[in-house]
Amino acid sequence: MKCDAFHHRACMEAAASAISGQRRAGVRRLHESHAEARANSTRTVFLAVGTAGDILPFASLAQSFASGGRDVLFIAHIDSKALLSGFGFPQKFFGVPGSLKWKLADPRINHPSKGFR
Repeated sequence: MKCDAFHHRACMEAAASAISGQRRAGVRRLHESHAEARANSTRTVFLAVGTAGDILPFASLAQSFASGGRDVLFIAHIDSKALLSGFGFPQKFFGVPGSLKWKLADPRINHPSKGFR
């Protein structure tokens, strides 16, 4: 169907509006699927170093995140491996066995000027 000048402008505006609406709907669908994928692929990483009193609160929080369906990774010193063995989330360890216990046993650790910096 051929449009005259008046109808041609109206047809062009209607077509532009329809295309724009489709584009907006497509972008909205893409955004929603991207947001859903991002929410499902978010990884929470916990890094805790120290004694049981330093590590267990974060391990408990990581356990709550993991049981809620989040992807969790817990990173700790190798000396904490036995402490974290009962938790069901992925764990990575670093350090030399025994090195953290030696540092924590040093009485200078809590000294205001000689402690860890």
